[in-house]
Amino acid sequence: MKISAVVITKDEEKNIRRCLESLRFAGEIIVVDDYSSDRTVDICKEFGALVYSRKFDNFSKQKNFAVTKSNNKWVLLIDADEVISDELAASICYIERPSVDAFYINRANFIYGDFSNYSNPEYHVRLFKKDKAKYVMPVHEQMVIDGVTGFISGDILHYSMPDMSEHIKKINFYAAKDAEYMKSTHVTIFNFIWYLFLRNIIKFMQHFFIKKAYRDGLRGFIFCINTAFSEFLSYAKIWERDIKR
Repeated sequence: MKISAVVITKDEEKNIRRCLESLRFAGEIIVVDDYSSDRTVDICKEFGALVYSRKFDNFSKQKNFAVTKSNNKWVLLIDADEVISDELAASICYIERPSVDAFYINRANFIYGDFSNYSNPEYHVRLFKKDKAKYVMPVHEQMVIDGVTGFISGDILHYSMPDMSEHIKKINFYAAKDAEYMKSTHVTIFNFIWYLFLRNIIKFMQHFFIKKAYRDGLRGFIFCINTAFSEFLSYAKIWERDIKR
């Protein structure tokens, strides 16, 4: 089965080579870059990737645009900080005539120096027929599938948070995006307190107990504290933007 591997990038020179190395089995590699200021584009071209420049507006539009640039019926979409495992690459290459329109793939998360038990397994649709799938939502994008889905063995290895510093950077980035997305939010005294404090507690409980981050011990506890803080920061940025004025 011929596939197009699709990646969106922005200043990813520290991650992109590892990502592209794992995509050598793909029929083509499509990269949509948000005008990187580092060597991201040069590295992508070393791997023979087709590189398109597009100013980032939101994740769904950027990824949907990237998918339209693919020349094959099937698309494998991964992030620059992700790697296709050998087992997953072999599974994809083994598929000949899929009876489904999209595949769920497990993602293994590398958190604070080791692969985590947190939210494991964590399935996402990443391999799909390009005319059967579309991303929606500007932040924390979700995929809508018009067809039949299945599962495939092997993992996507996600190196999103190799250390706490990287996690904090991502928290600040996504909090800003969340606050921008919620421009129309009408913040009253009551729901401001609810969002600013109580939702943090709920988010911690969800990640630590329901998604079982407690299985990672102290590392999982610290991760959940930081993740809950991201909820706090999103609404604090709304206050900074609106209430403080």
